Amino acid sequence: MKKLSGSWLLVAFGFTFGLGACGESSTSTTIDAAIEGGGGDRNASPDIVQGGPDAPLDAMSPPDMSPPEAAPMPVIGAPCTGPAQCPMPGSCINSQGFPSQGYCTVGCLDDSPCGSTAFCQPNVATDMAGNPIGICLLKCGASDTCMASAHVCSSKLAGVIPTVQRHCNYGTPGTKEGAACTTFGNCAGNQACVNSPYDFPGGHCTTLNCTVGDNATCAPGGDGVCIAATLGNFNSICRDACTADADCRAGYTCLQPATGRPRVCGIVTKEPGSACTMDTECGPSPWTCSTTAEYPGGYCGANCTPSGPGNLCPIGSICNGATCLKTCTADTECRMSAGYRCVPLVLPAPATSTLKVCQVPPPAP
Repeated sequence: MKKLSGSWLLVAFGFTFGLGACGESSTSTTIDAAIEGGGGDRNASPDIVQGGPDAPLDAMSPPDMSPPEAAPMPVIGAPCTGPAQCPMPGSCINSQGFPSQGYCTVGCLDDSPCGSTAFCQPNVATDMAGNPIGICLLKCGASDTCMASAHVCSSKLAGVIPTVQRHCNYGTPGTKEGAACTTFGNCAGNQACVNSPYDFPGGHCTTLNCTVGDNATCAPGGDGVCIAATLGNFNSICRDACTADADCRAGYTCLQPATGRPRVCGIVTKEPGSACTMDTECGPSPWTCSTTAEYPGGYCGANCTPSGPGNLCPIGSICNGATCLKTCTADTECRMSAGYRCVPLVLPAPATSTLKVCQVPPPAP
């Protein structure tokens, strides 16, 4: 049974999600619990001598030959706020993007530590040595039902990672594309909560990697439309379709994207890579306008870091060094008159990418 380190990973977004205090456990304590499982004090004298050396034989207590009690196992999927709700070797995920109600789980390499009602979802956590491991997730019941009223049956962990089988996790049935959110628990079973300050202030329930041209791959019951767009490692997302501002939630307007695309609800910004002279021309903070020599005419984007929580960029751009750059497939999508071309994205070794970005090519050697 694997011990989780202090974090579990949703690598698709590059976010690290904290395990909270109940992620702390130790092998020695687990062994101690098994030794002491029969009850009593390990340092006490055996029961066979409790009557004293002169006591009659029938007054002596017989030795306890029953096997030691097994250490209690955490209930996979149970709510938790700390160690008491997730007995070792359990861990409680209850912060940084996960609903505050918490979710008891166990680190795993296969299904064996998960019990008959759960399964191991691989490669979403790390052990104490930094090696990738899985976490146990609660299986859905018959007809895709879940016992906990706050749970829904989902085929994606946090709306991001496809799971090896459907599982019970937090969610809100019937949530439409574009609804406000703080965690995926506010969204439908297969939606993610995208908390991007560049495009989705206040959070945005979104189906990721939908099928462009097939709006049925968006959440049911709304008017979601699947469009091609770069968001983290995803190439398509569902947006809330509209015909007028009144169709959108407060603070959002009905945008008119590029020719041939449907109108969707969002906030007014320039596209990444647009010309600019100051930050506010690009959009509200934290949008930035890069005006250094390598960005002639200015460049709308944002500051970022190649990995970690700061790597999320505006839709249609990706983190390159310390700046979000517009993604592209051809030179004509870039500001060619200012010297920009569609060039391969260069990432720090050993990472590689097939994406291209709008950038002024470096001088030939």
